[in-house]
Amino acid sequence: MLRGSGTFDGIFVTGIIAVLLA
Repeated sequence: MLRGSGTFDGIFVTGIIAVLLA
C-alpha cells in the first residue's frame, strides 16, 4: 500500500471503516 497520498489514503481508510461498521 502506497503511503503518501493523504487524500487517497483517507478515502481508502474511510471505505474500509464503512465496511467494518456496515
